[in-house]
Amino acid sequence: MAREAEAITRIRALEDLKAACAAAQARETAALHQHRHREEAARGTPASQRGRGLGAEIALARRVSQQRGSIHLRQALHFTSDLKNTLSALQCGQITEEHAATVERHTHWLPEQARRSVDSTLADRLPELGVRDLLLETQAVAHRADPEAAAEQYVQAVATRHVNLKPAENGMAYLTALLPALEAAAGYRALTEQAGAAVAFGEAQGRSPQQVLTDVMVERLTGRSTHEASPVEVQLIMTDAALFSGDNEPAWIPGHGPLPAAVARKLLAGTAAPSKSQDSSSDLPSHRVSGGASGGASDGVPDGTTQSSPELDRAAAASSGHPRAPEDVEIPDAAETAEARVFLRRLYTSPETGQLVAMDSQRREFSGQLRRMIMLRDNICRTPYCGAPIRHIDHATPHRQGGPTSYGNGSGLCARCNYTKEHAGWSHRAASNELEITTPTGHRYSSRSRPLSTPPHDVVDESCSPGAGVDIAERPRRSRDPACATDPPVTVRLTASTPLLAGGSHRDLERLRTGDGVRTGDYLRTYEHIRTVDHMRPRLRPGTRVEYARAA
Repeated sequence: MAREAEAITRIRALEDLKAACAAAQARETAALHQHRHREEAARGTPASQRGRGLGAEIALARRVSQQRGSIHLRQALHFTSDLKNTLSALQCGQITEEHAATVERHTHWLPEQARRSVDSTLADRLPELGVRDLLLETQAVAHRADPEAAAEQYVQAVATRHVNLKPAENGMAYLTALLPALEAAAGYRALTEQAGAAVAFGEAQGRSPQQVLTDVMVERLTGRSTHEASPVEVQLIMTDAALFSGDNEPAWIPGHGPLPAAVARKLLAGTAAPSKSQDSSSDLPSHRVSGGASGGASDGVPDGTTQSSPELDRAAAASSGHPRAPEDVEIPDAAETAEARVFLRRLYTSPETGQLVAMDSQRREFSGQLRRMIMLRDNICRTPYCGAPIRHIDHATPHRQGGPTSYGNGSGLCARCNYTKEHAGWSHRAASNELEITTPTGHRYSSRSRPLSTPPHDVVDESCSPGAGVDIAERPRRSRDPACATDPPVTVRLTASTPLLAGGSHRDLERLRTGDGVRTGDYLRTYEHIRTVDHMRPRLRPGTRVEYARAA
């Protein structure tokens, strides 16, 4: 009991410390704002242009998006000027950073005097309220403090109504709408009534009430049954091995994230029935498949054939040493299966890095296949910690400074990050797989592009076998390094209760499973360790040994 009490005491002390650190961050942020404005005023910068890009600097320092950085800046200025009771409670650990942010978020639109009044009124109640209760009480006090400003704030809020699509885990996404409360309630009631009627008449077909409600919403929005194929183009990137050979390399939806290979194959198979495919990948470095389901032809090709860019084909041929352009593959639609069609577009990656093959343009604008390549490479805004959708493709080194319109000098950025880099003191330096940002204070931040494919590995010559340990090169791979260089062995440490394997192979696992005196738990733990090593194999250099040892 004493140890548990000490643990709770330490947890509370650490929570108080987090709150104190948040208060200190707010004070430092406000001080930075003052220093920057004084310096720019001394340089003669107009008042309307002072402090531009400061929120972006704070965002990089705090590892958050630019929007969050600007909010942190606004909060710091309000805490140190008008919400001093709230800041004091935060510094003393009486409230959390979430509590303080709630007070500021629902008072930032008030005039200074009204904001101070709300802060004084809530001072005694701050340590007693939860976040939800504090939100409601802050809104009520703010509305009483300045009714006219509250009414104007409502009008402005209605003007910001919008629909948004955000990626979620496991290939899902959030489709949300910000609406006035009455309209949102009316829309939700209409959906629930229709969904309730479907359940009452036995049309649920094994679906839960929430699943029925969601399906009703989709049917109302699209005008189609959820079982029908939707005429919308969805970019889906996956390797040829994952599409045709059952490989488990995850697919990727640009702007959203990974998708299990089995799910991607099921989605494509449910949209069209693939016919005989012409796969000429054996003499190419590597390629990805980008499939889009649409109701018409892809890229404006009348017959529905997906054609690749001549520049991209030439770049791929040059990188692979084969000067011929591959034929495109089309999976024709099956009328009895679905209405949508599936098109395949080949994308070629470097054997060494897994990055898309580079290409340049003689034009200043990033357009056509070059634009598509950059968007596929960057996926989301290239600025570290941003995560916003790509809106602009721009030069990292500006065109006016001689920056080329090339794959290496192009960056996919959100509108805000692209405008920020034009402020004084900001600079971007890019390569095909990396972006480095320098801020006005001299701090540097970098991000790396995710390779579209795992680089292929070499075949290990039997004469170069490392001998002891486990040779991970169990399946043929194309040879690139005739020297058969090896790396130091990789050690996998097993728990003390896990039986130590002689070689760590599936043969040893089978022997372990059928052996005498082996507990089921030991078998399962060892099986999980071997699965982990199997997942490591494609990423280890050929000839690398995997050794097993007991954990200390």
